[in-house]
Amino acid sequence: MDPRASLEPPQPRASASVWKAVAVLALVVALFLRESLFGAQILSQIDVLPSFQPWSEAAAEDYQPSNRLLLDQSELTQPFLHFFAQRLAEGELPLWNPHNYGGHPVAAGPTGALFWPPHWVYFAFPSWSFYAWHAFGRLLFIGLFTWLFMRRLGLSDLCSMQAAVAFCLCGFNVLWLGHPHTNVSLFLPFLLWCVERTAADPSPKNGALSGVGVGFALLGGHLQTALHVFLIVLAWAIARSFPSRLGSKLGPAGLRTLALGTGCGLLLAAPQLIPFAEYMSDSQGRAVSGAEQLVSDVPLSQAAKFMLAPRSFGAPDTHNYSGPEGNHLNFQELAGGFVGSWALILAVVGICFPRRLRAVSAILAVGVALCLAIAWQMEPFHAIARAIPGLGSTKLMRFLLPAAFGLAALSAFGLQALLAGDRIPRALRTIIGPASILLTAGQLYLFGYNYNPSIGRDDPHFLPRTSITDFLASTPSPGRVIGVDGTAFAPNANLFYPGVDLLTGYDGIEQRAMAELVGLLTSDERAELYVREIRWFDKWIPLASALNLRYVLSDKPLPAPLELVLDEKLLLYENPTVLPRAFAAEDVRVVTDPEQRLQILGAEDFNPTTALLERESESPHYRSWLELPTRAESGRVQLVNYEAREVSIEVERQAPGLIVLSDAWDPGWSATVNGQPAPIERVDHALRGIWVPGGQSLIEMHYGPESMRWGLILGALGAIGLIFMASRRHSSTSGAPAPDES
Repeated sequence: MDPRASLEPPQPRASASVWKAVAVLALVVALFLRESLFGAQILSQIDVLPSFQPWSEAAAEDYQPSNRLLLDQSELTQPFLHFFAQRLAEGELPLWNPHNYGGHPVAAGPTGALFWPPHWVYFAFPSWSFYAWHAFGRLLFIGLFTWLFMRRLGLSDLCSMQAAVAFCLCGFNVLWLGHPHTNVSLFLPFLLWCVERTAADPSPKNGALSGVGVGFALLGGHLQTALHVFLIVLAWAIARSFPSRLGSKLGPAGLRTLALGTGCGLLLAAPQLIPFAEYMSDSQGRAVSGAEQLVSDVPLSQAAKFMLAPRSFGAPDTHNYSGPEGNHLNFQELAGGFVGSWALILAVVGICFPRRLRAVSAILAVGVALCLAIAWQMEPFHAIARAIPGLGSTKLMRFLLPAAFGLAALSAFGLQALLAGDRIPRALRTIIGPASILLTAGQLYLFGYNYNPSIGRDDPHFLPRTSITDFLASTPSPGRVIGVDGTAFAPNANLFYPGVDLLTGYDGIEQRAMAELVGLLTSDERAELYVREIRWFDKWIPLASALNLRYVLSDKPLPAPLELVLDEKLLLYENPTVLPRAFAAEDVRVVTDPEQRLQILGAEDFNPTTALLERESESPHYRSWLELPTRAESGRVQLVNYEAREVSIEVERQAPGLIVLSDAWDPGWSATVNGQPAPIERVDHALRGIWVPGGQSLIEMHYGPESMRWGLILGALGAIGLIFMASRRHSSTSGAPAPDES
């Protein structure tokens, strides 16, 4: 790599240059992840589970997990992938999770990222090794396309590598490596590269590339980050629509190409977007995100210090963090913009002394300043961002991601200025570039190495078995579990243990009606937020029996009628009054007002066999039931099949009646009674009910939401559109060279 090449105009490069960049970046990333890539370690924070009941009985009293701040890995991404892989192995598309919340549309929540293409490698070959190689692939992708983008701007291979290493291992990408955020952040340099390609050649092929980037970013599992990425790419595309020294501007043909590709990309992501919109429409997530302050205030001086030396506050992986804290304010959020102190110095040089492309350097500098102003809550920029519909409900501190990218790019301009300095001896110039890259990589290595922990497969804290998990897994009849301590079972981690069904969960959206129902079991005011935020459950009201709440976990004795069934380090109680998961209602009332309905359900004298309807039923069996002289009859109700998306119930009774299934109601469920379509009633505010006639009946329920069906159809159309665009021939009229292609 010739350091003086940074001053030359862009020239076509041989593909060997690209492979050299791939080799350098692969080496950097492999060294960073070497223990989990090549050793017997697993890149996972799953050792946090012994911090919670019931796994705490398998840990010492002073036990500390490797990095508690990464809890979402053990509560979200890894349990969901495990569940998806299990269901797919049994030949079923995993759209519904029956083991949490009384059931919820797990595929509609973007966090699980069911349709993220790399996850299907895991589904085909489930292995804990996947997490390390998935991390390796994403970091390599980020670095490579940052390098390609900088080459498109006309910088040398060496200067482009400076930006690639700085952004590849920046704070955001390393700190969120085990989360879906980096599934999305990797498309920031990719889409910017697509814009530059399209400016040089507005061919349909380049539009298809941008469409793939848009679609995959939306399937990556974090729509907030996708929105931030798209806004930055849009801003760059607008800037590139004006003449510049980069060559051809992004003219009308290029804008049309990008718009068409983006449209196909949106269609490609429809299997995620349409079910998500349906799930979000009446969810707890929608209510909370529009009301709460998502990120606490932080002093500007402290926020800025994280750009220079974030570990001066300590860090969660070393268990000595002493920096700012608050609502969504922690080390993970604050250090996202860190690119290394040396890269930051180079960025300042690149702003003050750009040798070429002064306008580009100025655009990057302004972009970094705006992103930092938004992230650091500087007014009026932060207030304006919060006022933008959709954007205001995201965590704006994560604009540190584009700030980090801008600083990494500017550091390449700074290195270019150093290499072009006539006062620096030629011999020294030949080592400045590699030394700069090594220094940047070293600083980021020291910052991020081991932040994402690696644990051994034989570690006793790796998915430990306990007497309680063994007991629950061996229980033949279904019954839900809850802990007096609201953090018990680290919501969703129960998915690693077949047979353990929780009334709680964690998916970031939550069906609002079910969240309100579960919230009746606690006096904790945080029940107005999410179920996962509830710190304790202390109301043993009759509603618990109707919710099929059979077991209660506690570290202290509990009063009657709960019966102690397992006396270990932790206590497990059984509810003797629990109703089966499917039961016959002995009485039915219509209560149209939601507040009144919740008040009745939460009362100490509520009869759990009484079903509350939100409106008069249109079923003819309901009309027949109203005419009965005596309505209370239980009959025989037997749950004969209970799968994620299929439920069968046999009923035998003399007269018509309502059968209640204590699972969450959802519009995606349909039902038949004796082969004939039957409406599913919303019972007890959030549960399912089916009217049946007298005699023997077979209720069959199936989960196949129309939103997913339409999403898959539109996704197929988007894929066809992108393939069609990629296959079209186009004669470029711009004639601009492609610095990164042979």
